[in-house]
Amino acid sequence: MLGIYVDAKVDIESEMIIFSNIRVGPSKVYEPPSNAGSSPHIGKAVILKPDLRSASLRIGPGSDYDAVGALFAKDRPTLVYTYDDWYLIEFPHGLTAWVSSDLVDIQ
Repeated sequence: MLGIYVDAKVDIESEMIIFSNIRVGPSKVYEPPSNAGSSPHIGKAVILKPDLRSASLRIGPGSDYDAVGALFAKDRPTLVYTYDDWYLIEFPHGLTAWVSSDLVDIQ
């Protein structure tokens, strides 16, 4: 499978998105194991730890998976699934991604 990766920066003053470093390459895709865990916190809000500005979101449960975005303090995704020390979270608009449980709290 190929993935398309784009670095982008939002310039608030000019209301523009500046794209850079566009690349295409193989993408490591996460396949959940049949015995993966769940949590009593499924469906609860996931929030960034107060001492952090952001946390990387990834396509799979581990830092060796590609980053696909960032979680910020204003975000309130819900917990969908857990695997080891990683949470699969879902945003209100439907995007799902993985975040390290070390970087977030459950509300």
